Order: sequence, then C-alpha cells, then structure tokens
Amino acid sequence: LDFFFYFCIFLFFFYLLIILCDFFCLFFFFFFQAEDGIRDAQESRGLGDVYKRQLPDPPSVYPFQVPIRVRGFDTSDFGEWDLTLQQIIPHINGRSYIKQIAERADVHLQQVIMGIKHLLYIGFIKLIDIFQYSNMYMVTPEFTQLAENRDMQEECVRYVTLPGHTPPPITEIFQLYSQLKPGVRFGDFCGRYNTDAVGVDNCRLIAFGIVNGFLRRIHHYPVQIGSAELGARINAKQTLDILSHLTGTRHYDEVCCLLGRSFADVDAAVRSVKNCVIIAK
Repeated sequence: LDFFFYFCIFLFFFYLLIILCDFFCLFFFFFFQAEDGIRDAQESRGLGDVYKRQLPDPPSVYPFQVPIRVRGFDTSDFGEWDLTLQQIIPHINGRSYIKQIAERADVHLQQVIMGIKHLLYIGFIKLIDIFQYSNMYMVTPEFTQLAENRDMQEECVRYVTLPGHTPPPITEIFQLYSQLKPGVRFGDFCGRYNTDAVGVDNCRLIAFGIVNGFLRRIHHYPVQIGSAELGARINAKQTLDILSHLTGTRHYDEVCCLLGRSFADVDAAVRSVKNCVIIAK
C-alpha cells in the first residue's frame, strides 16, 4: 500500500513536470519568433512566406495608383514566389496603374491589391500617381534634401538621364524641379524648358521626386453644384455615368479608373456641366 501511495505521488509530480516543460517551450518559441522577424526582406518569396515584423501596416491601396520598384527582385528562383506575385511583378513598370496590371496579368483586382500590399510591406515598391502630361506638380519643403544630399544627387542624375544622352548637371535638374508650380501643366512645362534637349526622361523625373518625397501631385476634384446643366453641344448620355462621381471627393485619376475613360473624355464631360467647379489641391 505504501508503495502504491508513493508511486502515485511520483506520477503526479512527473506529469506536472512534463506540463511545465511544455509551457516553457511554447513560451520561448513564440517569444523568439515574434522578436526575430524578417532579417532580410529579400528572403521573402510570397504572401504566405513572411514572418511578422515590427513595421506599420501598409497604407491603403487603390486601383488608380501606380506601383514603382524601389528595390530589385531576385528572379533566379522566381518559381518559388507566390503565384499571384509571379503574374503581376512583370507588369510593375512605374507607369501602369493597378487596375491595368490586373487586366494585363489576367488576375482578379482584389488579388492584385493584396499582392501590392505585400510588396509594399516588405519594401520592394512604392506607390505614385498616374503619369500624364496634363498633370500639375509642385515641390515640397523636403526639396532641400536634393540640394544637401550628394548621394541623392548622384542617384537622381543616373535615374532621370535618357539612355544614350550625356548626364545633365545636377544644377540643371534642380532648376527644372524648382520651376514645377501650381497652374502649370507638365506638358506645357516640358515644352517651355525643352526637357528632351536637356536629356532627362520626363516620367522618371517626376517619379524620382515623388518617391523621395520632395515633389507632389496637385490633384483636381470636380464638384457639381446643384442639378446638372449640360452644354448645348454635349451628348447627355455620354456624361450620365460621370455626373454621379462629381462629388468633390474623387479626383480625376479615380474617376477615369472607375469608368475606364481617358482624362480627355472625363475632362470634356466635366467642363460641359455649366454648374461644375474644379478644386485643385
């Protein structure tokens, strides 16, 4: 009887020891997993192959935004990437907006948005606006960084120079940026300062400024005040699908993307509405 009693006590403490060991093992596993995170974002290969790390959530992603690469993609083992990323990455060129990428890659728009969020999170891309010569831009207070940072200056010259052209001096590029002001459409700006002769890629000139935070787009928001009063020369049917978006909360890029219409078509329809104003900000 004494033997049975001591044997039961031994089993009790033995099982208690096992439970405590399991508890501490689980504790240390999750603790170090959470603290470790991603040591090198280049090791990531897909949406399901990323550990948690201490970074803020990526910003909201919209179909009218344009992803641009800020880091290289390792395509040597591209087959290990998530299937959605394999389909959309070849279409990320700094010019195509997300809805276009979804159509060209034949991938559902929401899947593309999720993939873009993943690439944003691991720092491979940034988002910029749709490039059009009808756009307006202006410099921000961060513009002084370009004057003070020699590495940024060298990178800027390399990035914006047209292939086959002699790199322009940074002073000339700096002057071009400084002349971007509200009220001046970029197409008129290029004609006035003859940017092709300077040897800069117009799209890359804008993209570099936006990615580095010293340039911003001035968006235009059409607002319909009261009931629609269409001009005499406009076909009302062509503007019915646009009028519902003239609330002042959607800029031209968003309206064009939602309706699948060009800037010229939307702008003509907006300006045909007599009691419509356009807010630039």
